[in-house]
Amino acid sequence: MRLIPATAEVGTAHVAIASVHAMEFLLTWNCRHIANATIVEKLRAICEREGFAAPVICTPYELMV
Repeated sequence: MRLIPATAEVGTAHVAIASVHAMEFLLTWNCRHIANATIVEKLRAICEREGFAAPVICTPYELMV
């Protein structure tokens, strides 16, 4: 089973690019596949397992509040 469905693979690319380039934040409105508390923790674990720091994944609104 995939963590993020193939239909949302652009989102996985965004997470990977942000991790590889050591970005602090990744802003997204995709709360179903990316900015989801359960998925964020799993993405963080995957990034760390591969030797990268995961960015803080949140919506633009969450960043501003």
